[in-house]
Amino acid sequence: MRHLLYHLYPRHGLIWHRNLSQLAERISLFDGRRICAVAHDNTTEQWDTVQQEAERIFDLVLHFTNTGLGETDTWPVLWEMVKEHQGHEDYTFWAHSKGVTHADNPGITVHRWARLMYEANLDYWPEVERLFKRNLIVGAFKKLGWSFPGSKWHYSGNFFWVRNREFFTRDRALMQVYGGAEAWPGVVYDVLKSGCVFHERSIRVLNLYDLNYMAMVEHEWEQWKRAHEHSRGYAYA
Repeated sequence: MRHLLYHLYPRHGLIWHRNLSQLAERISLFDGRRICAVAHDNTTEQWDTVQQEAERIFDLVLHFTNTGLGETDTWPVLWEMVKEHQGHEDYTFWAHSKGVTHADNPGITVHRWARLMYEANLDYWPEVERLFKRNLIVGAFKKLGWSFPGSKWHYSGNFFWVRNREFFTRDRALMQVYGGAEAWPGVVYDVLKSGCVFHERSIRVLNLYDLNYMAMVEHEWEQWKRAHEHSRGYAYA
């Protein structure tokens, strides 16, 4: 089964809705648990509004008070929710509402980046599954280097898949800082057992905030999609 764990920060504006729309388009991929943790504060939409929209996608929506640590706060609670699902074919996708604190204008790349992460991680499940034959964790935009203390690499943007049975053998404690969840894979997983669906580069090169770099990546992505059209699809038996 494929499970979904999601951290939602519904900052006032449209971006959090767009993130949920990206998931809604692909929700049939997830035939297991679908759980959302909502971080709420005085800059976010009203809880009732968020809850109503999130419950259209998730089978459980949890309320948290935002402390400024982002996904670090909701990580342990969310993972406990799928701990009982450790069959051979149990996988979990971890993600969050990307770009909700950034303005929406042509000079900002983060929203284009978010779209690519949803597409790369969710639209080509056979590619993800193929990578799991020789890896223990799989994502897109694999960035090599010490971006965080103790973390030798990470998935830039913090979207990734794990196989549950293997995941729960590992130390799941995070550094208690903003970005702790993004740093975590590079602390506990060997870089050689960490699969990349699309675009792996060193920390000196990979910069998805740069407009020129993003344009190059989008061109590369269009080429990748044409080469992998045979494996495109959301839901599989």
